Amino acid sequence: MKKTIFFGIAVLFALVMVSCDFGPAIAEKAGVPQYTADGRRLVELTVDTGGTDRALTQALAQAGVDFFEVTFHDTNGSNDAVYRSSWDFAQTGRVLVPEGTYNNTTGTNTSLLFAGRQSDKTLLAIGIATAIDGTPPSGDYKIETNTKTVSFTLVGLTTDVHGKAQGSSASTFSSFLITQANYITSTNYETKVLPTAKFSDKNIPIFEIPNTGTATASYKIGIPGTTGTNFTNPFANYTGLKLRSAIRFFNAGVSVAGNVLSPVKLPTIAATAPLYNANPLVSFPAGGEIQITFTAPTSAQNGLSKFALEIPVFAINGTNSPIEWVIRGGLQNSSFDEGTAPASPGPGDKDSIGGTILLGVGNIKVSDLIELEILHGWFTP
Repeated sequence: MKKTIFFGIAVLFALVMVSCDFGPAIAEKAGVPQYTADGRRLVELTVDTGGTDRALTQALAQAGVDFFEVTFHDTNGSNDAVYRSSWDFAQTGRVLVPEGTYNNTTGTNTSLLFAGRQSDKTLLAIGIATAIDGTPPSGDYKIETNTKTVSFTLVGLTTDVHGKAQGSSASTFSSFLITQANYITSTNYETKVLPTAKFSDKNIPIFEIPNTGTATASYKIGIPGTTGTNFTNPFANYTGLKLRSAIRFFNAGVSVAGNVLSPVKLPTIAATAPLYNANPLVSFPAGGEIQITFTAPTSAQNGLSKFALEIPVFAINGTNSPIEWVIRGGLQNSSFDEGTAPASPGPGDKDSIGGTILLGVGNIKVSDLIELEILHGWFTP
């Protein structure tokens, strides 16, 4: 399912110079210039989200975006510090940052914008600075004493579980793939190889794993535009996303009509990469790909299971009270991912906002599997 969680938005945010008091503890005095410990001027910026009456509002609302966090990391001189601000959609955000060059490349300062859902801090989009005072710089992205605006381009995170038609190649079929040898590793995802289950009048694929031992898989979070000139580090290599704790998995057995298959609860699901580390924090993997290991029950069982995941992240690092964001498989993470809408959608066709994936454990090739109807087996990630 292609979730433009994720609704592929490209939005500009302007930071306009005004008075404010955000960032590391700094004695703020109205009208008095502020400086870092090594003598650089602190520039006062206001983040303008465009108000609540513009076209931007609709695009963000459709994506579920109503909360923002902007982060600047100053690594120059002896003043290694992070400056942050967060605000909801009805507010104006403000942040105080040092003069400097913010190129988002190795060895330079970094700035980025996170956007998502305020209620549960689901991270839906990220962005980096793409213009200074309305113009994309031909060289460095410099914030100077007289800087008035810095514009960010914001794009939605994506997953695309079985977003292509069955029969598509393994590399393009899905952002979730079983990588275990001899299990759905052929170049084509035909129905005879990758069976489906009928759910809400849609056939969704069942990703097969063995009913003994372990199985491996990969799950990719995409950031559109990361190879373009407007998106260099930290997003081309995902280094701006830092794991704030271990990746969480949710699993339950699935009951089906006629009890032709049993619900199977897996003992463990774990990420083998990336692995959480507290100091230093671990960056999200290059390419956004997570490696997963499923462990089958001790006694071999045949049936259906399902899982969803949550990926807790910080922006840039864990200093100066960062927002604890979570990347989820969908806006309704406990609902099944029913796939992407057809190229020519009909009435009722739309991209799924679910994030749960259906697994077949062991021998699930029963004669009526294509018409299998899932009855229950819900959980709440």
